[in-house]
Amino acid sequence: NFCITLHLHKRVEQASPKMTRQLIAHSLVAGCGVRACMTFEQKFPRLAKVVALLLVLSLAYREYVSRPPNFFEILEVDYEAGPTELKTAYRAAAKKAHPDKNLDGDDAVDDFLEIKKAHDVLSHEEARSTYARFGDFGEERVAKLTPTDVVCHTLVFWGMAAVIGGLLTLPRPYREARQYLLVYILVCACGEMHLRFTEDPVLEFVPQFGSLLAFEKVETLRRLFPAVLGACALLSYIVYGCHMETLTYLLRNVQESNNLIIRKATEAQEKLAGGSAAGALGGPSGRPSSGKERGGGGGGRVMIRSAAQEIQMVASGQKQLGEEHSKEPVALFTELLLSLDSDQRKVLKERFISRIDQIHKNRLEAASRGAQGDSSSQPAGSGVGEGATASSSSVGGGGVAAAASSGGESGGLRKRR
Repeated sequence: NFCITLHLHKRVEQASPKMTRQLIAHSLVAGCGVRACMTFEQKFPRLAKVVALLLVLSLAYREYVSRPPNFFEILEVDYEAGPTELKTAYRAAAKKAHPDKNLDGDDAVDDFLEIKKAHDVLSHEEARSTYARFGDFGEERVAKLTPTDVVCHTLVFWGMAAVIGGLLTLPRPYREARQYLLVYILVCACGEMHLRFTEDPVLEFVPQFGSLLAFEKVETLRRLFPAVLGACALLSYIVYGCHMETLTYLLRNVQESNNLIIRKATEAQEKLAGGSAAGALGGPSGRPSSGKERGGGGGGRVMIRSAAQEIQMVASGQKQLGEEHSKEPVALFTELLLSLDSDQRKVLKERFISRIDQIHKNRLEAASRGAQGDSSSQPAGSGVGEGATASSSSVGGGGVAAAASSGGESGGLRKRR
């Protein structure tokens, strides 16, 4: 890009050296100035943007005001002035700027020669039309100028402007400015071709711009390129900041909803596992628990339903928040995701993969805790069953012993009787 810039600079330098130097110097001032102001945007957000905007506006005003006067303005006549008006204006201007009456002025001779040249050019209709379209090339170069030279000069100049704009918008927050600059360059290049080869009026309704000659309009569009570069860079930085804030907001809501879903699902699973363990132990009176008492799954289902209701409430709240952006959060998040570049997508993918791994790990830990609870509840149930059997057997043994003792007593009574 640097070699291409140097090559284009040499080609354009031959045609309009002053315009080329202004383009490079003022573009550097605009691009680097806006970027320098935006470095303080974290500490002084409003002040940095205001200073950058004032820099762009001042540069645009200076470029517009620094336009040199044309032949019509030198003679102080209208653009549609006839031969009689031109001759009268020429005599008055020549008498006023004559070197014999301006002995103290160092530029008196040059001013007088400029007035004479203006009268000579505007007195002829063909020279007048040529000056209106190619006045920036100079009288000597216009005689040797061909349409091919004009086209090549236009393409080379705006190509160099595109290269300079691309180099000054390399950082990520300013890359959006390249689209705006490309539109401006294409419009100006096509408009310059139209102004050079036709005499149709262009943008006559714009104040101060519509009254200019064709070549002056071309020069104005070229001078305004650095200011447009700074304005596009500032706009791109603001749009990039809003884009990242919106993306961060959506990612935060997605993460919060995922955390809530995981927490409620874990609580429901633990409740369900606890209810099944209580159902295996039986009711508090030692009898088999009924459906409601044994229905730890019923409590788990209630918990799951409550978790689902809370999740729906969170989703509806996110939908209401998303309506502020006139879109649903999922649609807006998808749109923003598609607008990211490859580096941002890679970082986002890594974060999502790590988050999904954490979710999977939490689910496995919850499942393992539920399995341990089930395994610990089974021995307790078997011990209780064995205790119940033992107690029943002991109760049964006591009955047999009591029956045996009563049988013995009855036998002794018979013997004594």
